[in-house]
Amino acid sequence: MNLEFVPILSVAKNFYQVPLGMERFDAYIQAMGAYNDDAALVPMIGMNPMAKSHVSEKINELIALEVENAIQSELPNLERYFANIPNQFKVGICVSDDVRGGWTNRYLNDCNSRFFEISGIKKRPWVVVMLWASQTYTPENVRALLQAQVFRTAYRLQVGETKTLYDHMIQEGQALAFAGNTVKLEFDDLEYSREVIQSHLASTHFPTVFACLYGDQAAKSVGYPALGLSSNAGFELALFDALKNLSSSFILEHVIS
Repeated sequence: MNLEFVPILSVAKNFYQVPLGMERFDAYIQAMGAYNDDAALVPMIGMNPMAKSHVSEKINELIALEVENAIQSELPNLERYFANIPNQFKVGICVSDDVRGGWTNRYLNDCNSRFFEISGIKKRPWVVVMLWASQTYTPENVRALLQAQVFRTAYRLQVGETKTLYDHMIQEGQALAFAGNTVKLEFDDLEYSREVIQSHLASTHFPTVFACLYGDQAAKSVGYPALGLSSNAGFELALFDALKNLSSSFILEHVIS
């Protein structure tokens, strides 16, 4: 896999300095290159061009932390891990407004970021590292987000798109394990979650898949039925199982070969 780093934060900083209004929106469209597929800065599609000062402040914070340097320095390692995949991708950061972005539902955007269509990344070959205006970051956890997103890209190219809840959990368990994540949910909650999720593993019904992965709070926020699950229960259970079964994982079988 060939990974080309593209700086996004400085571009975003410049257009957020334009006064709020149509002038800002025009600057955003021009900066993004929206009408030129070859030159378009795809990560900026997920940004809110009409965001208030909190997004600009977050971008300045990320620039000061040099998180893009952390991403750029990690790319050679990831290229070696995924050397058997011939595809080329550009890599950049998206800072999404989950604080006051009226059209942004964090959970749905996060879901789209994890389970993107293969045809989409073949048309516009980008690996997008999604960051959120409400969160605090370090170079280390941004690097982990990059690792997971590159893994997802490799996985979907090799294995195909996820259909059932089981498929989603296999992908995510291994992506999160690859990026060095640890399980945060208590063991009793994990086992309870397993009981609830077990009967839905073959489901392709998106509201059910979504509720199992993200938990009740997220499901309710988009009008889906709650299943009695903690936040990110499906992801936590998937990670727990992946960490137990790395010897037979996609990581060892297909990636580092």
